[in-house]
Amino acid sequence: MRQIIPLEPNDEIATIRAKIENAEFSQAVLVTPRDCSALMSDGGMSLVRRAADDAGIEIAIVTRAEEMRARAARFGLPTYNSIHQAQRDQWRMQSLARGFGATIAPAPELDPRALAPNVLTRVMQNRNALAFVGAAIFFLLLAACLLIPAARVRLVPSPIALTIATDALADPTISQINSAERWIPARKISREISGAAQLKTTTQKSVPDARASGSVIFTYLRNEDTVIPQGAIVKTSGGVPIRFSVTTTVTVPSGIGNRVEAPISALDPGPSGNVKELAINAIEGSLSFESRVINLKATTLGNVRNVRVVTMDDKKKLEAQLTAQLLQQGSATLTGVLKEGEFILPDTIVIDAYDTTFDRAVDEPADILNLKISGYAIGLAADRIAKI
Repeated sequence: MRQIIPLEPNDEIATIRAKIENAEFSQAVLVTPRDCSALMSDGGMSLVRRAADDAGIEIAIVTRAEEMRARAARFGLPTYNSIHQAQRDQWRMQSLARGFGATIAPAPELDPRALAPNVLTRVMQNRNALAFVGAAIFFLLLAACLLIPAARVRLVPSPIALTIATDALADPTISQINSAERWIPARKISREISGAAQLKTTTQKSVPDARASGSVIFTYLRNEDTVIPQGAIVKTSGGVPIRFSVTTTVTVPSGIGNRVEAPISALDPGPSGNVKELAINAIEGSLSFESRVINLKATTLGNVRNVRVVTMDDKKKLEAQLTAQLLQQGSATLTGVLKEGEFILPDTIVIDAYDTTFDRAVDEPADILNLKISGYAIGLAADRIAKI
């Protein structure tokens, strides 16, 4: 496998070298921005090549800058336009020849006619010239040692701060850092918080709306006048009784067999109150001993309507939204009570709710569902400068 190492425009050579040395695989791809200043010179590219050789890692350069691609190629580094190409191809760095970068001019051809027959004379002349040049150089060096001021220079390398990410366990039950186990002490903090939120319901359901209405005929069984009061209950007798109430007080004239008509309305709304003729034939209470009842016409107008209702999914969704809101609120609240040098560990923040109240029940008609949560925001605070 090949490790992808992204570089930043302001990365220095030391930072790039550290990233190469920390690579986990034998081949790494340096994703280089066009304006990476450290690699804009042959010197920088040479140091990157040397870092790869020292670490024993093969590297390739991904960049769209033609000048940088050419510079990398001069130092034997494969170059690509995209990470996909670098991952797909098989590649290795090219070996650098000794004296890389120098150009060797071809030696001029020797003309045999230029060779003098008196070789000994030429050798003597050359020896005298060399002796003169050597003496001149000696005296120049002697003068330099005597006349040119000398100084001792001490070179101190500039420090480089390297940041390394590591995992550690924050534990509120310990008081000292355990470097071997990577444990750091933490402080548990909590504050009371509360919040409210609302959600528009979307699920529709048919619910009973208008009550059925009609009329019944009371037939008197005695010789005395009888009053049928408003609110008297009549009902069907088959199956589950459908109950109706008399909506206006009426009086049955005395005499067996006398009749009077009375208006009625179903006790329960909806189409269940729509019954056919002759279905209402019973009276509740003591009036059943004095009269008979019957409906000669069917009752009508009982119907339903579509309304939005609360569902369990609505409650879960609203609770999740409000909990996320309380987590943000709790983080800000706990940050405000930190001691100097402390910070909140974000993943440790939880909401311990002691009161969760919805204003509507499941299947209850409502256009808006409201929720209120009260509880405690709890988190762990650790020392920002703790050293493991």
